[in-house]
Amino acid sequence: PRWRVFVALAFLILLTGSWLRLRRLQEESVDGDELFSRRVALTEMSKAMVEIEQDLVHPPLYYFLLKATLPLTGTGASGIRVLSLIAGIASIAVVLLWGVLAPEFRGAALLAGTLLALNGPDIYYSQEARSYALYGLLASLLILWALVLERHEHRIVYWVLGASLMT
Repeated sequence: PRWRVFVALAFLILLTGSWLRLRRLQEESVDGDELFSRRVALTEMSKAMVEIEQDLVHPPLYYFLLKATLPLTGTGASGIRVLSLIAGIASIAVVLLWGVLAPEFRGAALLAGTLLALNGPDIYYSQEARSYALYGLLASLLILWALVLERHEHRIVYWVLGASLMT
């Protein structure tokens, strides 16, 4: 019974967080950092690297992933925001997954998932073609990685995965 309650609440939290991120996705105009993201993603790789190097704020991973996803999503406002949208929703799912893989933290995972699902800045950055949602997802995956350390610490694949997340 407790397991079913957890799953039902987690599903409701994920559904709410997804709806909040999707509901006004089309209303925002593309400007500022989003224009930079779009320009870098549409530029040939050598020019993109120069622009990324000059932008001292963000690591290049986001731009490379955006470049890779644009052929699937398109280069319009919605298309350039899909990566952030998926990362924002996936972050909620990963936080809720903490409670699945570490049952002693189920209540904390539900609380953290709720706070993340309703968090205004996270909703905003999940709707913007910026790197914040992606790096939030990677941070939540790193916490998930740490939660299962004792179960998988003897596996080399586990450490390779952790090193990749940390990098």
